[in-house]
Amino acid sequence: MDEEDFEEEQNLVARLVHHLSCPESEEQYRMLLAARRHFGQGGPMRLRHTLPPLVFSGLQLVRELHAKTAEGGEEGALAMRARRSLAYASFQALTLR
Repeated sequence: MDEEDFEEEQNLVARLVHHLSCPESEEQYRMLLAARRHFGQGGPMRLRHTLPPLVFSGLQLVRELHAKTAEGGEEGALAMRARRSLAYASFQALTLR
């Protein structure tokens, strides 16, 4: 597989991340973590393409959780876990380069 085909394939995978959604916050969080673990096995070349959409999807989840917490929901602990794990996963992936 040449470099151009590889990048095209990884961009398609990155687009797929934006379609991962679930109405339950806890399940959305688990789905993003599972995707992060799976993509992490592909190495730093693949993470260059798949990590940014995961981070943005995670930030969107954290934003939604904070909004639910402000409305009186019990989502605060999940928001903190999501923020910590996404930050750690992002930092870890960036140090692999």
